[in-house]
Amino acid sequence: MERDYNEGLHLETLRVIRYSAYTTYIGIPAKKGSKKSNLTKFYPLPLDTKPKVLSKENIIEIKNMKEPLITNGKMRGYIDNDSNALYSDAIGGNIIAYINNGIIEKVN
Repeated sequence: MERDYNEGLHLETLRVIRYSAYTTYIGIPAKKGSKKSNLTKFYPLPLDTKPKVLSKENIIEIKNMKEPLITNGKMRGYIDNDSNALYSDAIGGNIIAYINNGIIEKVN
């Protein structure tokens, strides 16, 4: 148990150092006119969490999802991700207003 604890502590220290190196690299300004190389991935460590892979169906569901619009503590309706329409219900509701430049314009 002591060995597992020490190994876990060592891995956690490596994760913190890796994160610190990544944030330091991101913060360093690049020379004018030169491109900074992209760091996409660090060397993986044991017990790192694996990113969740979304299926095409999940991606379509997320795109079609409507988010609630709350202003001044009141629920105004559901806004669509692709348009500026405000709906009365999250699932197939009627259009009750449009949002133009942050202003809610009611539909007659």
